[in-house]
Amino acid sequence: MNKEDLFFVLFAQQQEFKKEEPTIPREATRKALDLLKLNLPLIITGVRRCGKSYLLKCFLFVDEIQEVSNWEKWVDRMKENHKMVITGSNSKLLSSEISSILTGRSLSLWLTPFNFREFLKAKNINLENWNVDSKKQSALRVSFKEYLEGGGFPKRVLTGQDVIIKELYEQILYRDVADRFGKKLTKPIKEISVHLLSNPSSLLSIRQMSTMINVKNLGTVKSILDAFEGSFVFFFVNKFDTSVKKQVQNPRKAYCIDTGFPIVLGFRMSEDKGKLLENIMAVELKRRGKEIFYYSDKNECDFVVRKGNAIVEAFQVCYTLNNESKEREIGGILAAMKRFNLKEGIILTYDQEEEIIVEKRKIKVIPAWKWLLSG
Repeated sequence: MNKEDLFFVLFAQQQEFKKEEPTIPREATRKALDLLKLNLPLIITGVRRCGKSYLLKCFLFVDEIQEVSNWEKWVDRMKENHKMVITGSNSKLLSSEISSILTGRSLSLWLTPFNFREFLKAKNINLENWNVDSKKQSALRVSFKEYLEGGGFPKRVLTGQDVIIKELYEQILYRDVADRFGKKLTKPIKEISVHLLSNPSSLLSIRQMSTMINVKNLGTVKSILDAFEGSFVFFFVNKFDTSVKKQVQNPRKAYCIDTGFPIVLGFRMSEDKGKLLENIMAVELKRRGKEIFYYSDKNECDFVVRKGNAIVEAFQVCYTLNNESKEREIGGILAAMKRFNLKEGIILTYDQEEEIIVEKRKIKVIPAWKWLLSG
């Protein structure tokens, strides 16, 4: 990149910062500040437009540095005298690749669109005493429905305009994914995109995907899915198995980083709120740093959490726990609790709350919006 191009990029970035848009305090800011005390470059990764550039402005902040060749040598020189923040959203270089270049010499922070608490702050909703104020809880239920169906991208939350979601996704699809492959793969990439958007929280088999898009090379299909994951727009959860080989061989479950994408761009997603609720929970569990898997034997449990070598938590997600679904959902989480010797499990619902004792094991049924606010 020559100097003229560099000045143009810096000027464009400066104009972005000058735009008078409300800035919502992010919960990740404190964590970022703590990491910067360790005097290593901080790499902030995440999907486009989730707020990376606005998280911190009081340090040497370099946005989308991968646009400049040999940037890592410059960073190595500058980090001795300056606290540095580097961001990347996978325009030309995957943020995971940024991390690998500076292995052992940098720290990483993953940023997502607004969580539910940040969404409420953006909407100027006061959370004081929410857990004992029934009037506030009623308002929170309404807000959670909006969050579930609209997502948490900052600009979408502040403006309410769905066109923002559409334009953002097209940038990701073409600039972060399709541009990494030849034009011959544009059509199958779009087909994979539509499938993922229309089926969040669903099992994904590379072999079945290969047949669906008529691409015989399984390696190519995997590379496309890796590119979607590398752009931070989708992520995949493995089935738990003590054998790593079997984990890789089993179908994975696909989740979208923000429910706004499947609602605006997927097919029939507004009708399947259970899948959207499960998707929100998957993002939140990862946001909280949990290592998650799904469990499946004769029954299925949506999420089990591993800490070290042990499974320590089990979660089931069900929009409404009724006569039709109760036996299945309880059976799924109970099977996981027995398998991993857990005394307690959690079923997250849209708005139901109770405590169930089965075979001397406790299952807490908690409204998802309450659980999100409790973290």
